Amino acid sequence: PLPPPARPGPARTRLRKLNRSLSGAAAAYGRCVAAAAGGTAELRRDVCLEEFRALRDCFARAVGFGPGPGPGLGPGGRRCLSPA
Repeated sequence: PLPPPARPGPARTRLRKLNRSLSGAAAAYGRCVAAAAGGTAELRRDVCLEEFRALRDCFARAVGFGPGPGPGLGPGGRRCLSPA
């Protein structure tokens, strides 16, 4: 028989929270890049700059670096779950 699963450690727990915090901003950036790269047009620099900055800022807040109301929180104290 297999031993019982170990409880997740603090690093694993923090990574799960980070994933939840970034999901909306990451999805918005991914949709923008996919839309900009679709078809025959080439992807141009800074096409998705606003979405990238939102994702970068969300990540910085989620790990506790950068301005904002606190770790994992977006503008107005909201989590970075929904695209701007």
